[in-house]
Amino acid sequence: NQGGSGEKRLKWERIYVSPFSEYEIQTYLANKFTVGTENYRKAIQIVNKGNDLMSRPMILSFIDDLLGFAQCERLTLVEIYKTIIDKWLVRECKSQEDSDNRLNVNDLYIFSKRLAVYMYDKWETTGISHITKSEYEYFIESNGYSGNPYSFRGRSLINRKSDGSIKFSHKSFWEFFIALDVLENPGKSYNPDNLDMAKKFTDELNELYIQGYK
Repeated sequence: NQGGSGEKRLKWERIYVSPFSEYEIQTYLANKFTVGTENYRKAIQIVNKGNDLMSRPMILSFIDDLLGFAQCERLTLVEIYKTIIDKWLVRECKSQEDSDNRLNVNDLYIFSKRLAVYMYDKWETTGISHITKSEYEYFIESNGYSGNPYSFRGRSLINRKSDGSIKFSHKSFWEFFIALDVLENPGKSYNPDNLDMAKKFTDELNELYIQGYK
């Protein structure tokens, strides 16, 4: 838009993607996989077992990484996100094979969880879920890392914005790591406001823990 003084002003609109309908899910899978192939059959099985979980466009976009769940009796939100994040971190480590700051998958997992908690501490007091470039550099230095272990490529777990600030590529990934920290630190208090996914993850993690899963 152009203001009265002649200067141009950009107007932004926030658009939310609604959960897919059953028809939209079927259309997505038919476009991604050839109908009748083994992968298409597995994808249909996963969608049927995942119930409303697979109606979420973000999760459905990672259906390739979830094909191994085709024979499972049921799917939990925790298992889905754990698999997506594991696959993502493996790709991240491979992309950094020649980097001096490269971590293995387990170390990068720990780095990501620490970063999520660091971001949570800021969010709890300011309501801001990203950190500045200088805050990120402070986090790296204060935690004893020699440098940034992320490549910030297209499929990176965390993203770097144009101003250098850092955020998780999807809020639900951030909330997954928060839920892990809640489970590992039961005496620590957390503010559940606007963290609906973290609440769901926490409930499932507690249930899985009671059932004997590690």
